[in-house]
Amino acid sequence: MQQKLATIDQLHHRGITLVNRCVLCKADNEMHKHLFFQCRFSDIVWQQILTWMRVQHRTSKLSKEVHWMAGRRVRKHWKAQWFSSCLGAIVYNLWEERNIRIFQGLEHDVDYIVKRIQYFVSIRLLYVTHPSKEGEIIDCFNA
Repeated sequence: MQQKLATIDQLHHRGITLVNRCVLCKADNEMHKHLFFQCRFSDIVWQQILTWMRVQHRTSKLSKEVHWMAGRRVRKHWKAQWFSSCLGAIVYNLWEERNIRIFQGLEHDVDYIVKRIQYFVSIRLLYVTHPSKEGEIIDCFNA
């Protein structure tokens, strides 16, 4: 949220010079806003997860997404946890994929990232957050 991740543009401001190219889309400079919201790769991940959540929404920047998610909270309903879990999982998995590409030289496709996000969010909802709501959650995922 504070845009302090060590993206290439941030490293450049600290005096570390690297080729400034997004490793996810390989098209634009890597900046915080680009990496999570303007990158073609990231945008596809966002849209597939939002479709999975049955939400029609366009992403823009992290602070707006947090505000949008907060506005969707209805008491302590498990769907509010679903939305916030997805937000965290998307940002984490995009950052992790970026680092895997840079430091390990491996690449995963969008489908892999989306399935990974869905798996982690589902596990969190089913086994950590609301075990008593398992049937309702599974019905919603399968709808």
